[in-house]
Amino acid sequence: MFEKRRLHPAAVLLNMGAYIWNLGPLSMFAVFRFRNSLPFSPFWNSLLLALLFLVLLFTFAFIRWRRFTYMVEPDQICIESGIWLRNKRYIPKERMQSIHELQDIVHRLFGLVKLQIETASGGNDHEGVLTAITREEAVWIQRVFSHGQAASEEEQLSSYELSKRRLLLYAATSGSVGLVLSAAVGLYSELDDYFDIPDALAFFYEKTAGFYAIGILVLGLLAWAVGMLLVYQKYYGFRLVRQRDELVMTRGLFEKKKVVIPLKRIQAVKIEENMVRQWLGFATVHLLSAGSQEDEHEKFSYICLPLVPKRELPGLLRVFLPGYVPQTSFVRLPRRAQRRYMIRAALPLAVAGFTAFYFFPVMKYVLPPVLAGAMLFGFWQYWDAGWSLEGQQVILSRRRLNRVTVLVQRKHIQSLAVSRTVWQDYASLCTVRLHVKSGALSASFAVKDSDESLGVLLRAWYSSQKVRNVS
Repeated sequence: MFEKRRLHPAAVLLNMGAYIWNLGPLSMFAVFRFRNSLPFSPFWNSLLLALLFLVLLFTFAFIRWRRFTYMVEPDQICIESGIWLRNKRYIPKERMQSIHELQDIVHRLFGLVKLQIETASGGNDHEGVLTAITREEAVWIQRVFSHGQAASEEEQLSSYELSKRRLLLYAATSGSVGLVLSAAVGLYSELDDYFDIPDALAFFYEKTAGFYAIGILVLGLLAWAVGMLLVYQKYYGFRLVRQRDELVMTRGLFEKKKVVIPLKRIQAVKIEENMVRQWLGFATVHLLSAGSQEDEHEKFSYICLPLVPKRELPGLLRVFLPGYVPQTSFVRLPRRAQRRYMIRAALPLAVAGFTAFYFFPVMKYVLPPVLAGAMLFGFWQYWDAGWSLEGQQVILSRRRLNRVTVLVQRKHIQSLAVSRTVWQDYASLCTVRLHVKSGALSASFAVKDSDESLGVLLRAWYSSQKVRNVS
């Protein structure tokens, strides 16, 4: 049973597709550069060069597939890869933080899945990746590294499914319009190298301000709709299942993804509310694991519950995340910290506004309401900041743009720091910052300008655990 295995032969096509994606622009440049070097017409020269390029890519993809082997053992997996230099990688069972199962359109055509093994090393690359194996093989590997537990329907203690109505609301309030706009700017910079875009847009230069306002509104709505569709297809069919001591999350329309996380690997629980969702009474629950690497723009966290009413959070936490106690009490920051939050929010805008006023006197009409709004937002940050101790768990809450509440058990805290600046010392305030393991490094959470008694209390609470561990 535990012998060396190879990936499915369809991995050759997947490897070839990856090569074409990475080397496509370079190959097109080479074809156009040397299409007159052969003794045929430019069309046939380009066709021959393109075929030669595809043959070379297929050869390398086939060799890469032949040279890639893996062997599953009861306590580890060994992966051998490399065309010129052989690389042998051992991943022990105890280092595995989570197992991902992906299935895009190409995988579905062949009935295959892609298996990714996450470890605490984190980083930009996954520790172990099997690009094309059968679903039966993937299920068997997950059983081997799940302490012999079979993922059967009888073992599903609880399950939660995201309804299409809530998924639509989650996509509409996701704020992904920023990602779409940044992608559009990047695409513009790339196309500008090949096309004269300013000349193509010369028609719009003579339009009125109202035309521009309507155009910006239409483009903004279009970007919001595109971002909404991207999020909708990404979390389509989201389902969370608890199987004994594991959480299993599945989602995706075009690319189906399955993530298995042992409960003991969870380092912290983060509850996030943006302004719109907080007003509507909804929140998003993230899990921080030592091997978290779900998305580049969401580093070191998994979305456990995309959108859930806050009134349902206590019950869902008790069912899916036993040991994480919902917030029952909340200690706000002292009143003397309020002024500091308001000044900190308004000071950068005040400096920028007075600098702009020197060049544009009309800013005197704009600056007062802007500063008033910034100070109001600073008060909002002060009002949402606080802390709570629930037995073996600490809860910290703060706001930048979104309100974030983090639940951390004492045994998962890597370090706890209490610091004070000169100005904080004068007001008997401090900053509390704790670190938890997440990816290759650590994630930190801080509450600024809390009462100094909180620093004393948390240090005593955290040190008592360390003393017990040493004894």
